[in-house]
Amino acid sequence: YSLAWFTAPTVALSTNASASVLRSDSTPLTFTFTRAGGDLSLPLTIPLNITGNAVSGIHYTPAIPASLTFAPNTTTAGFTITPVSAANPDAPSATLSINLASDFASAPDPSANTHSLAFHARPYSAWRSTRFTPAQLADPLVSGDTADPDADGLANLLEYAFGLEPLSADSPATASDRLPSNGLDAQNHLTLSYFHATDRPDLVFTAEYTTDLAASPWQSGPTLTEEVSREPLPGGERVTVRALAPSDPDSAPRHFLRLRVTRQ
Repeated sequence: YSLAWFTAPTVALSTNASASVLRSDSTPLTFTFTRAGGDLSLPLTIPLNITGNAVSGIHYTPAIPASLTFAPNTTTAGFTITPVSAANPDAPSATLSINLASDFASAPDPSANTHSLAFHARPYSAWRSTRFTPAQLADPLVSGDTADPDADGLANLLEYAFGLEPLSADSPATASDRLPSNGLDAQNHLTLSYFHATDRPDLVFTAEYTTDLAASPWQSGPTLTEEVSREPLPGGERVTVRALAPSDPDSAPRHFLRLRVTRQ
């Protein structure tokens, strides 16, 4: 008598791609399938299943193959795609899911062979996708720029600007180094300090000045304010600007500075 057996191959997927990808980031996204078991001296072809509304040539390049073949005596096979920059910065996000097709009978747990990601035109869009559920993203009263779902007095756009969390109320103690604050320098110039996250290139921070909260419009520009310092902080820097006109709190006119944050 003799005994022989055959071990079916299994395949697992690994990738450097995260769940949120910026289209302006030209870092190649590599997807590698590794096989184990079976006869490694034989080639092995695995079919791929590509779903989502991301389009080759628009959101990424090149096109993803319909199948991959492991050459004899090799254990890995894969492909690489690169995000394509969006001509329109307000372009909606697009999704892409890559996995082994269901007719590959030797696949192990499907979760080991699936990766889903979304291409975003703006960092703010990518940030929102990691903070809110799909249902919350569809509700502007929860995920809109001016919404404040955690009721801590900071709208979502400001939570993003200052590197805070929109669904977790921030106490003054934990957010003191992130929130804007006013003061006076040694020459009695009114100052404004605020946190500027270095990975928020889609935001514009503007210091605005007025001498009359009731009547005068808020104004900005180099004739009214100047930047005086940038202090490095984890994830960004604390910027301080001051009013060019000295301030005397005991006489008119009084001076006011505020920070306006807008999306480009």
